Amino acid sequence: MDDAKQPGPFGNVRVGGAMMVLALEGAGRWRRGAAGWMVVGLVGCSGPIPQHGHLDRAVPVPAPRPAVEQETAAVDGAESTDGGGDGTADACGPTTGRRGDGTCTTLATYDAGYVQRVQIPTGDFVMGDIPRLYSVVVGSTPPYVRWSANPPRLRTVESFFIDLQEVTKKAYAACVEEGACTATECPRDEPARVPERFTSTAELFPQTCVSHAQAQAFCVARGGRLPTEAEWEYAARGVDGRVFPWGNEVNDELPQGPLPSNLTHLDRGYFGIFGMGIGVMEWVADAYDDDAGLRSFLAADFRVADGPVARARREHREILFGAGGDKKAAATQRFVVKYGRVANRRSGLDLPAAALPRDTSQGGLAPWASIGPSPRVGFRCASDLRETDEALKVPASAPAVPTTKRIGALEVFGGVADAVNFEEARAFCKHLRVPAGGSGEGGFRLPRRSEFSPGAPLSMAFAGPGPFWTLDGPITQTEAYDPSAPWESVDFPEGTALAARCIRSEAPSR
Repeated sequence: MDDAKQPGPFGNVRVGGAMMVLALEGAGRWRRGAAGWMVVGLVGCSGPIPQHGHLDRAVPVPAPRPAVEQETAAVDGAESTDGGGDGTADACGPTTGRRGDGTCTTLATYDAGYVQRVQIPTGDFVMGDIPRLYSVVVGSTPPYVRWSANPPRLRTVESFFIDLQEVTKKAYAACVEEGACTATECPRDEPARVPERFTSTAELFPQTCVSHAQAQAFCVARGGRLPTEAEWEYAARGVDGRVFPWGNEVNDELPQGPLPSNLTHLDRGYFGIFGMGIGVMEWVADAYDDDAGLRSFLAADFRVADGPVARARREHREILFGAGGDKKAAATQRFVVKYGRVANRRSGLDLPAAALPRDTSQGGLAPWASIGPSPRVGFRCASDLRETDEALKVPASAPAVPTTKRIGALEVFGGVADAVNFEEARAFCKHLRVPAGGSGEGGFRLPRRSEFSPGAPLSMAFAGPGPFWTLDGPITQTEAYDPSAPWESVDFPEGTALAARCIRSEAPSR
């Protein structure tokens, strides 16, 4: 199978025998008016776009993996098996783990009483991703962070167990009956309905309309916990950097929306875990951070208390909860919700349904509108290894992830700070700490407008259209879909929420 090539902000990125697709998240269409350039809306593709014809070509899906020996193991309390014979595997593959002696064995499983839990081996993986284009919406909506998963970076996850499928209504009802869980309640305007054709399997639908606290309580009652965001993403993506649990291509044949657990096997991830790309969104343990992807590269925070995102979120809380609601909502923790494309992440308020405002989409902070208990959000549990479990390692290596890209004499950081004013943009570059030549020093700055002149190295490789901050004012690319399009200066006040990318002229000295 030939390796796929996909141009992106860093050029072609190869991941094993396949390609980590840096998918297009959306692009703004720019129109010149009396006040200069402005965004008039997000546009979809009404027809083929020549510059992105590669997006219509098939991307190789990672090589087929051995069948999971426990695939027929039971759900909702039936007996599970530990594989055949002594548990050894014929060869190393995605559904195996490497022992200390170098041999591979089929991943261990155990019956958690309501579902089978599968061991995920220790390993490194590519977490997060980066969009094909950075198109900033200015003025039409309150500023919010859309690219909180960027940039791609390597993460190490220690071996753990995770539920083969999402927690079902049947499993949760049993926990309520035992008194270890509390009854769920859907928002007033969002009842959880089971399609009529699935009436006979209604109890096998994922349990939704749970708060984060209720999900965690169930997992604790069943000897587990909610998975961390890194654990969830690793279990779905594996080590080959795939975009969706099943591979790199959008699969239109997979159904969307809640499904009974006996159908989620249609969506199978790298390690054989079901239903992480279709079905419902899922709570994970992590508190939500707008800049989670950038955090490990920063020496200090770059956002300010009166910055555009902070102001927009305060205003959003006031709209949702009424006068004085900002203080009430500020005391409510937000947690990460994972779904679909494995790097996707949303923010969910940990509130019971009765405490949610009537319409959580109000306030214009979509797509990060505050969600809590919802018929679209379920969960699955994870657990640490038991004393008798052997800590396996994944028998494959994650690809190297470039953190910076050399463009002529310049080095460009792969991550982008979203929705920052000019002060925050400068602070973002100042606080960046990216290894160079074995050191961990910074030396980053915002680019200058002159570095985007026709023929200049940055003009062809900055992943527009922006607008981005430069040291001497905002700049935008005149055509979103053409990487060779010229850049132009635009006129926005320093308090406007734009994007920021940082460069350094040379590797800093030790």
